[in-house]
Amino acid sequence: MNKIRNTKLSDLSTIGAWWKHWEGKNYIPIDVDELPNGGTGGIVIERDGVMLAAAYLYVTNSKLGYLAYLVRNPDLEYSEEEQEMFVRECLLTLKKWGCKTMFAITRIPSVIKKLKQYEFTVTPQEYSVAYCK
Repeated sequence: MNKIRNTKLSDLSTIGAWWKHWEGKNYIPIDVDELPNGGTGGIVIERDGVMLAAAYLYVTNSKLGYLAYLVRNPDLEYSEEEQEMFVRECLLTLKKWGCKTMFAITRIPSVIKKLKQYEFTVTPQEYSVAYCK
């Protein structure tokens, strides 16, 4: 049985290990104070109590919301229905929080496909992320 819930602080080590797995040598640890609500401002999908995927939701001082740090459990596959449920819940949550415009940065083909189904405009090129610490 699937369940959608908010991220908990106890999820952070698992989510961090997933990021490290997928990013490999490009992995940059993310400080908890850089995550919304101190790490609890994200969404998780679980199957039978096991986390399948997570993402963080940011809101701005405008009506813009940002879906970030999407990552999935590298040891499990999740179905198209589960992915649909997860992406839909992320977008509905941002909308519930008052966001009229939402954006996401991803290179995951299946997530891009889902975002297009929700009428996102998707740019055709790879992206670069610039950051400063």
